[in-house]
Amino acid sequence: MESIEVGPQQYPHIYALGEDCAHRLGIGVPQIFIQHFLNAGVGMQKLLAIAPD
Repeated sequence: MESIEVGPQQYPHIYALGEDCAHRLGIGVPQIFIQHFLNAGVGMQKLLAIAPD
């Protein structure tokens, strides 16, 4: 699957949300990626996955 990395120039609103969350948690801004994947769960709630390095 292909992913797009979020940054200040690409999807800046999502990046700003990541910056805000990182600041509140007292951590550095992590890499944030957007990945579209098709599945049979059409209409299901959106998924947010957080994984360590």
